[in-house]
Amino acid sequence: MVKKQSKKTYQSKGRAYPYAEFSLCHQMDYIGPRYLEGGQSYFCHTVIFKDAHLAQVTIKDNFLAQSTCGNLINFWKVAGIPDFLQMDNSISFWGSLRRPNALGKVIRLCLSLGVTPVFIPVKEPWRNGIVEHFNKTFQSAVLTKKYKNIEELKKSASTFCEIHNQTHHYSSQNGMTPMEAMKKYGHPWHILPEDYQMPQGEIEIEEGQIYIIRFIRSDLKFNLFRLSFPMPEKLMYHYVMGVILTAEHKLKIFKEQNFITEFPFKIL
Repeated sequence: MVKKQSKKTYQSKGRAYPYAEFSLCHQMDYIGPRYLEGGQSYFCHTVIFKDAHLAQVTIKDNFLAQSTCGNLINFWKVAGIPDFLQMDNSISFWGSLRRPNALGKVIRLCLSLGVTPVFIPVKEPWRNGIVEHFNKTFQSAVLTKKYKNIEELKKSASTFCEIHNQTHHYSSQNGMTPMEAMKKYGHPWHILPEDYQMPQGEIEIEEGQIYIIRFIRSDLKFNLFRLSFPMPEKLMYHYVMGVILTAEHKLKIFKEQNFITEFPFKIL
């Protein structure tokens, strides 16, 4: 009844993931919904600076794009404006399922500040490994406790982040804490001005790029929310990157650094 363990090691089947590293990159993610004892729901929005592990967790009663943008603005006034913002495929990050070509506020805010949005493959949260690992620690330390109200939870989350940023030592950065790493490498490089406010009304689409990483399955489709683009057979079971060029209204497909094909992508 005991199954013998195979001595064979895992062999990759052409599924190399060449898009793991983006310099000057922030990662973000949501936890929730979670609930207080009285039934009040809340969400935890985490943003972390990948290079130095500086983190911010904001407790909100929603995960709408407006709230997400406000949290990003607050973080970028402290950590600086990144080159890349990496995230999962939450619709609040993208914009709309009904109109996938109509880019939402998070993307528009990024482009207006020169930040390139990066969307990881669908159902592969480990590609956002730094923020995912941080969230696990945060949940164990903060969300396992009982709170009388949302304000008490916010205070606990703020205290945890302050302690983490000041005292947690990372072996991956030679034992430095996030604040020590920020200081050593001269961050923030491009800080968002303190008086910067979220633009009123719709943010104009600025010239820039949006990265979308996908794994091409046997149906040979590059799926972008409710949009689908046919891929050549040679891309089956490979990761590719789609790059939306906002000025050209095009979607270009690359396998690593090699251009494969392109499609019109009219931004609404």
